[in-house]
Amino acid sequence: MQAFPAALKIREHCFCLCIVPRTCVDRTTVGSKPKRLIAIPAPEQTVPRSQQREYSTGAIRKSKPNGADLVVGKHADKAFCPERRMVQRCKRAPLGNFLPKRSCRLLNDLQFHPKGVLARNSERSIINDSVLLSMKTKSSREVCLSWKLNKKYYTMQHMADYTEKKIVAHSLHTYLFRTGSWIYSQIINAQKFHPIVLATRKQNLDVFPWHDAYFLSDLFPLRRFFEREYAKRTDFYYPFFYRILRRRKAALLHSHFGNRGYFDLKLKEKLGIPQVTMFYGHDASMMARNPLWQRRYHELFKRCELILAEGNHMRNVLIGLGAQPEKVLVYHLGIDLESIRFIPRKPRIGEPVKILVASTFRDKKGITYCIEAFANVAQKYKNIHLSIIGDAGNSAREAAYKKEVLAAISNRHVSDKVTLLGFLDYPAFIQEAQRHDIFLSHSIVGADGETEGGAPVTLIEMSAYGMPVLSTLHCDIPEVILDGTSGFLVPEKDVAALTERLEFLITHPELWEQMGRAGRKHIEAEYDAKKQALRLETIYERLI
Repeated sequence: MQAFPAALKIREHCFCLCIVPRTCVDRTTVGSKPKRLIAIPAPEQTVPRSQQREYSTGAIRKSKPNGADLVVGKHADKAFCPERRMVQRCKRAPLGNFLPKRSCRLLNDLQFHPKGVLARNSERSIINDSVLLSMKTKSSREVCLSWKLNKKYYTMQHMADYTEKKIVAHSLHTYLFRTGSWIYSQIINAQKFHPIVLATRKQNLDVFPWHDAYFLSDLFPLRRFFEREYAKRTDFYYPFFYRILRRRKAALLHSHFGNRGYFDLKLKEKLGIPQVTMFYGHDASMMARNPLWQRRYHELFKRCELILAEGNHMRNVLIGLGAQPEKVLVYHLGIDLESIRFIPRKPRIGEPVKILVASTFRDKKGITYCIEAFANVAQKYKNIHLSIIGDAGNSAREAAYKKEVLAAISNRHVSDKVTLLGFLDYPAFIQEAQRHDIFLSHSIVGADGETEGGAPVTLIEMSAYGMPVLSTLHCDIPEVILDGTSGFLVPEKDVAALTERLEFLITHPELWEQMGRAGRKHIEAEYDAKKQALRLETIYERLI
C-alpha cells in the first residue's frame, strides 16, 4: 500500500505526527477565503480508524504556541498549496514510514513566533527531503513555504500569502533598528492587506521577525555593488526592489521616513502605484534644515499621494515645508497593548522610588536636564534612584553628548544613585520598566535644531504601563501626555520647574495609580496598535 505524506498537526502546545494512507488534499473554502490545508483519505481506499490515529515522536515534539497544519515529507504523491495551487511531486513510500531524522532536524530549524510569524535560524539547510509547509496564523493569514533541491542545498523559497489580499510594501533603509517597535506594529497587525518588507539592510530579526521580507544586503556582493551603482545614477532606483514589487503585484508603497519616501518616488512611478510617506521626527526637523532636502521634499510633496504625520504639530511643520494641507493626515503610532500590561504604581516599603529615563544619547533628549533635576531632589530625599536605559550610537555627536551626560553625573556627585543600563533589546526594556515608578523624559529642541517631530514612543509605552510621566511642552507630546491628568509637562530646559514637578510626584505617591489609569485609558483610545492598524488600512483603501 502506498502512503501520502505524513501530516503534522500542530495544536496549542503539542507537535504530533499522523500517518494516513495515500490521499488527496482538500482545499475547503468559506466564501472566497482559503482555509487550512487538510489531508483526507482518497475516496477509493478504505482506511481503518486505528491506522489514522495520531502518533507522538520525541524527535519532533516541540512546544509550539500557535495552531497550524503541516504537510511534510518526500512521501507525497501530490500536494496543493491553497494560495497558488502549487504542486509538489515527490516519491512514494510504503505505509507506516515515519519522517526521517533529517526532516526532524529541519523542523527544529523552524520557529513559530508567538504572534504566528514564521522565522528560521538559517537560510539554508543540507537535507534530503522536500518539504511543503502550510501554516495558518492567528490573524487568518496563510503562510506557505517550500524547500526545494538546489544542487546539494535546499533553499527556502517564500510563497507567502498569495491570497486575495492586496499587498502593501513597507520600504525603509534598515529593518529594523532596536527602537522601531512602532513600525513593526504596523506590519504585524495588518488584517485587510498583506505587508511585505523592502529594506537595504537587516538587523534585530530575532526581536522583530517577519516572514515576507527582502533585503538588498542578502544579494551576492557583486550584484549588490551593481544595484547600488545603478541606483546612484538613477536617483536611487533599485531594479531589485522593482522586480520584487512587479512580481508580487504590490498595490501600494508605504515609505517610512521622509528621505526614504523621496528615494522611492521613481520606484512607485515606474510601477504605477500610489505611495504613502510617513515622517517621524529627524526627517521633519534636522534634515529639513538642509537646502538640498528642502528641494527634495518639495518634489516628494508634489508627487506623493499622501503624507502622514504623528500629530498636529508635525502636520503644521510639514505644511510649512511646502506640503499641501489636504495631503497631510495625522496618524498616531500604535503600540502592542497585549504585551504591555497595566501595573498600578504604589510605593514599596523599604525600597527607593525608582525613576526611569530611556532614550538614545542625543541633545534633543535632554538627559542632562533630567540628571540636574534628579540631583536637586536627591539632596533632600535619599530614597530615590535613577536608571538610564540607552547609550550613544556610532555618530560623533552622540559620543560627544554621552561625555556631557557622564560629566553631569560626576559633577553633581550622584554616581551612587544613577545606574547606566546601556542599550537593551525591546523585551528587556519592557521588563526593566516594570520595576520603576516614574518616567522622566525632557525632550527639547537640540542645539543642532533636531526635535522629536512628534512624540517619543517610549512616552506612549510607559503611560500604557501605568507610570506617571514627567515631560515637556515639546512638539506633539501634549497629545500623548495629558498635563495634570496622566502626568506633568514643563517648559523646555526649565530645570527649576522640572525639579518642582519631580519632587511633587515623589512626595505624592497616592497620585501614581490615578495618573497611571488615566494614561492607560488615553493610550487604549488613541494609540492601540490594532485600532491604529485598522485606521491605517482605511487610509490605504482610499488610495487604491
